[in-house]
Amino acid sequence: MKSVSFFLILVLSATVARAADTLRLPALRLRDAQGALQRLQPGTGGTVVVLLAPDCPLCKNYAPALRELQQQLPDVKIYGIVPGKAYTAAMVQEYARQYAIPFPLLLDGGLAAAKALKGIATPEAFYFSPRGALVYRGLIDDRMAGLGKKRRVVTERYLESAILRNKAGLAVTNSRTEPIGCLINDY
Repeated sequence: MKSVSFFLILVLSATVARAADTLRLPALRLRDAQGALQRLQPGTGGTVVVLLAPDCPLCKNYAPALRELQQQLPDVKIYGIVPGKAYTAAMVQEYARQYAIPFPLLLDGGLAAAKALKGIATPEAFYFSPRGALVYRGLIDDRMAGLGKKRRVVTERYLESAILRNKAGLAVTNSRTEPIGCLINDY
């Protein structure tokens, strides 16, 4: 009897821990670099939120991959969120222009979005299903083997794989990876 009770406590603890980690697409309104107020809205293929910093070398390096992802999956809504007070609208506009960012870049000076997402680094990607449930969070791909250690060939496209598997009704086998990048300012 004691072993059954212990087992039930373990199962309940794991279920509660999983429920506490459940994240939904935040219902936030942030200003874009032009000053317009935008609300995070789900796309028909889901929503990607990527924490970005205009001065982070990895965010600059990942701009083409994110642009390509937006072109390949137009039904997936992508938002770039720039956390921290250090970034002005002009800096964000220049980053968007220089790297041809095709999706909205939203300013998060008060860190409301970064805190709601429990984000820790830039770039850090989050994919939410069309219903707003978190499906994947972490690295965009395996380009970085560690801080300052770049792979020659990308072999795993974590974010894209999570999106495609979710859209196909398949389980996402790797729902979380640890982001590698620049720490979020102002925490």
